[in-house]
Amino acid sequence: MIRIILIVLVAVAVLAVIIAFTGNRDQPEELTIPQTLSIEDEIEKAFNVEIPDDVEKAELEDKTGEDSSGIATRKVVGALATITLLLDLSEPEADQEYQVVLIKGEEGTTGYAQYQAGTLRLAKGGYILELETTDDLNGFDKIVVTLNGETVLEGSF
Repeated sequence: MIRIILIVLVAVAVLAVIIAFTGNRDQPEELTIPQTLSIEDEIEKAFNVEIPDDVEKAELEDKTGEDSSGIATRKVVGALATITLLLDLSEPEADQEYQVVLIKGEEGTTGYAQYQAGTLRLAKGGYILELETTDDLNGFDKIVVTLNGETVLEGSF
């Protein structure tokens, strides 16, 4: 009698193990894909702003290897051009400032021009430039951020 009970218990245990291992095979493994934020998302989060959809946007890429980034927006209404740069940059030395240059065309070609857009200022979350002008900036599609004449960030509308 004890022998029969032991055989039944062993059979139940073996059956439970088989069910446990084969039951999980029917369910596909849930894959988790890490979420990566775009430069725009990162900048919006850092500055606590929402970049409007009705503007031209340009992501500015790091040219120094320091993992800097930024976004530029441009909106032209009639003769008024509004350009805004929101940038994640390291703090320069006390006597240095970041400069922003807008470029039209390719260097060495007819029509090439540079427009000195201004100096970045430190703001909560990073650096910012806000420019409103009636100057004709048609074709000034390249944005370059420099520090001591060296390109730090670059992008194009």
